[in-house]
Amino acid sequence: MKNKILILTPPLDLLHGVSLHYTGLQSDWKENVVYFETFKNKNKTILNPMLYGFNLLKFIFKLVFFKPDITVINVSLKKGFFSKNKYLAIIKYLSSSKRITFIHGWDVESENLLTENKGQYLLKNSDSLIVLAKEFKTKLIRCGYKNEIFISTTKVDKDLLRGFEINRSRFNIRTFLFVSRIEKYKGIYEAIELFVELKKDDNNIRLLIVGDGGELNNVKTYINDNNYKDIFFFGRLSGDQLAQKYYESDLLLFPSYSEGIPAVILEAMSFGIIIATTPVGGIVDFFDENMGIFLDKENHISNIAHIKTIMKDEHKINYISNYNFNYSRTNFISSKVAGNLEDFFNKHKND
Repeated sequence: MKNKILILTPPLDLLHGVSLHYTGLQSDWKENVVYFETFKNKNKTILNPMLYGFNLLKFIFKLVFFKPDITVINVSLKKGFFSKNKYLAIIKYLSSSKRITFIHGWDVESENLLTENKGQYLLKNSDSLIVLAKEFKTKLIRCGYKNEIFISTTKVDKDLLRGFEINRSRFNIRTFLFVSRIEKYKGIYEAIELFVELKKDDNNIRLLIVGDGGELNNVKTYINDNNYKDIFFFGRLSGDQLAQKYYESDLLLFPSYSEGIPAVILEAMSFGIIIATTPVGGIVDFFDENMGIFLDKENHISNIAHIKTIMKDEHKINYISNYNFNYSRTNFISSKVAGNLEDFFNKHKND
């Protein structure tokens, strides 16, 4: 008999982060997996308390009538870390299901929340945890968590790859790519400065910027004020439009300050793109020199030199491109990630 698994997700129409993660896994579950979309305060109105209460009431009905074997709550370690505590309390008192908490995003400046009373309530009432990096597991153990902690990964949606099953041959680097929310902490300015320095030696390169965010207008002003050339903005893309930008690109610039495992890196690798990223979060658990380079946040000159070295080596460009294409599609495809999670759920249910 299949396990009955109830997963609390953000509204799936948000189309970012955790929502995209579970949307991409939806067709790959083999167990009886049901999603429940928790309340998200999109627009502050006087009706919000009423809508939140109605969402909790709907959840009680779902819990009572579905009778899950396992419930999964999704949170991120940042402001609002405790927002699912009420759902967790309802599960604790109305269900005998195993309670699993999946901690996705991890803001190092918010780690103090783990030791606050509300944070401790979340941890103490979770039968097990899922995280995206060994580093996060170590920190949770130091905070006193004694149950099992499973290290998972984000995924590459197989639908994104449809029509791009074969890696295009790469022997030079002409198109750089930045895909993310346009925010300072994602390293957008560092990515632009790296590109500008590289362009001094090679005027034939260009930078594609995909995404939106609070810093977008400031970034555009910064580029215009400095008269930087061959930098193109495409806004937020998804589906075939996003896949096309991956396909056109050769090297991903991703100097982010803090991450779990960003889907953009896994997706870029699935298109054979070379990666230049910072050693943060879960990236360090799998990334090595076969995939590109780690950027040194303190040594801009060294970063430029390393990228230039790759750009001059046709054999290395082709090798890394093929390695990333095969590695990502073997390890990060959505069906593989869903299967690994279900293996954990099955083991956990029988403990």
